[in-house]
Amino acid sequence: MKKVSYEDYLRLGIVCRTPDGFITPLENFFDAAGGSLSATEILQIEEIYAPDRLNIVLREEFLNTTTLYEFALSCAEVLLQRIDEDSVHPFRDAIRLKRAWLSGGASLSDIADVMPEPPCTSYEDCLLRDILFPDPRPSVLSLCLAVLVSRGCDSALSRIEALEDIIAEFEDEVPAKINNILVFDGDFFEAGDIVRLVLKDGDPILATIDSILAPPRNGKENIYIKLKEFPSLSVPFKGIVSLIKLVPNERRPN
Repeated sequence: MKKVSYEDYLRLGIVCRTPDGFITPLENFFDAAGGSLSATEILQIEEIYAPDRLNIVLREEFLNTTTLYEFALSCAEVLLQRIDEDSVHPFRDAIRLKRAWLSGGASLSDIADVMPEPPCTSYEDCLLRDILFPDPRPSVLSLCLAVLVSRGCDSALSRIEALEDIIAEFEDEVPAKINNILVFDGDFFEAGDIVRLVLKDGDPILATIDSILAPPRNGKENIYIKLKEFPSLSVPFKGIVSLIKLVPNERRPN
């Protein structure tokens, strides 16, 4: 996925704060990561105030437009819970049509046709009309901000989790697969390698890779690793925190 250098980050003119409200530079974080950071890496920096993490990455410098649109619609779905029941159905239709618009299956005029007639009946009602924006940047910012205003800034952590799930689905984070070879953090892994593997909320596993399963990717598929010592376990790539080859492997794909 995209990575942004510290110099390019500075050009964005973003003011970043700690959870205690102090302005903080991010230079040390960029340096520690080798000079550039991805959206996922920034979202995981707990030393940054959670709403500021969202403000940093919700732009096309970090994420592709589909990810931004999908997160905007995710925020819109949260806002639906706070508007009058009579207004919910048209906005649900608008969200459905906006997702169809992303794949060329609807037009912006189709979305406008199902929107409730003005005037707005609530703050959330007004902001939900930002679904119509053809540019993802204003809609994703206004809708995300509306969720944080309506639910409190503590809800930023749940929004970060939602964004991370969308990134995993729509960004190109799945490692490359070449002739049953897995590329992870710049190293190559293949059947027969003995590895130390750490899963989310799990203890380290020492095991031998039996096979690497990579069905054709349609934006939602994932890569799975089968382990000889655990034949009933299929390990999804997105569940791996660390994967280390215990014996360096000199083989490389042709």
